[in-house]
Amino acid sequence: RTFKVRAMASHVWDRAERPMALGALCVALLSLAHTSVGCGWIPAVGPAIQEMFKGTPDSYYPRRGTGANGAPAADESTYRLLYLCMYGVGGTIAQVAGWVLSAKFNPLKTQKQKSDAPAVVLGERGLLLAKLHGGFHFIIALHHMVYSFYGSRYGKLQLHLVGLGNLVGYLAVAFASMQCMYLGQLMYTSTPKTRASRVLRRKTVLDAVTVASTSMMFVFIPAIIKGVALPTRVKNYTWIFAILFLPCIPLIDRLF
Repeated sequence: RTFKVRAMASHVWDRAERPMALGALCVALLSLAHTSVGCGWIPAVGPAIQEMFKGTPDSYYPRRGTGANGAPAADESTYRLLYLCMYGVGGTIAQVAGWVLSAKFNPLKTQKQKSDAPAVVLGERGLLLAKLHGGFHFIIALHHMVYSFYGSRYGKLQLHLVGLGNLVGYLAVAFASMQCMYLGQLMYTSTPKTRASRVLRRKTVLDAVTVASTSMMFVFIPAIIKGVALPTRVKNYTWIFAILFLPCIPLIDRLF
């Protein structure tokens, strides 16, 4: 029975690989747009994204230092440049590498090879792609690990204002970050002879965490577009689910 569960879980991860790679790439491109020229030019959803991330204390995404009238914090330009380099440029490079890696070693394609064929390995080009993707996710996870210890004194998002208190939300971020650092390190320290399937599995988990980190947008953005003011309880529950689900993704991978 355990073998059947693991085989089913492996099949699900294989099926999720391409969608997660595409989703994570879209997140990176959206971050690049948001931190550079803004998202207001995107039809329909652009203004809603700008509204969600305006950062006021009563907004969907409260940011340290942003005034109640929307006035930016004194260090806003510094953080904007940091996020542009880290999430925008770095994230896009890493996720493009991940997408190419996905196209090169798609598990649904490699599964069709003969059972007695040798295992598909990364090779030199695959190794470079794995290092770009894994190295980026290690750095981002380290960034969030530091954030989990110092909260909005280091980062911007004020989790304690969205129903997660001063401990639970930051602990969840720390646990997720620790697991993502481990997976990123495994990808970065791969060799040309590392089995591609192992690297793809680790990449899929990291991509899934990336996509899941934006899950609250699927609730907030439609509400903003429709002009519906969500109750504070709904906003808080959405944040609680989104943050507490993040460490569950690598944990599910470890268990199955």
